[in-house]
Amino acid sequence: CSFLSKKTLTSGVYRWSIVPVGANGRGVASETASFTVWRTKPAVPALLAPSGTVPVMSSTPVAYEYTWKPAARAAEYLFTLIGPSGAVLHDTSVTPKAAGCEAAGATVCAYRPPVPVGLGVHTWTLSARNPAGVSTTSTKNFTITYPKVATPLLLAPSGTVSPALPAVTLAPVFSWKKVTGATDFSLEVLDG
Repeated sequence: CSFLSKKTLTSGVYRWSIVPVGANGRGVASETASFTVWRTKPAVPALLAPSGTVPVMSSTPVAYEYTWKPAARAAEYLFTLIGPSGAVLHDTSVTPKAAGCEAAGATVCAYRPPVPVGLGVHTWTLSARNPAGVSTTSTKNFTITYPKVATPLLLAPSGTVSPALPAVTLAPVFSWKKVTGATDFSLEVLDG
């Protein structure tokens, strides 16, 4: 059996059931089923992280987690990751459930693609999709770089340095305080 409704439904979630009617009156209603009507495209997702400069202490590529605010009416998200050369590194769809933001009141969606990224400027894009259409695409860039290394504090030698005897060649010992972020040092001794 089927019935074509004459009522146009707006976007939303609906429930329905069937009650049989016969010569002896009304029967027991069926179980309730639900369905969703999509008439409006989803809202544009707001991207959170990564963005800006992402300092790293190693050149070993890392698989980052990408986060955004849930978009109203999104049935899925279309995620794309683009590397420094402009090549697409990862392109997939992610459901709100897989992104951990399916529940009402969720404030953040998150996805960690199985693609490590290394140094350079990367771009990630995200749009939301449902049966009514696709939202405008949101885009964020982030740069993976080594952190700026602090300037070391020189300790010695300093001032006037003279050998104990005039005929002795001076071979000074240079010392300085180590700084966070430095993995190596380059000593420069200039004449004059």
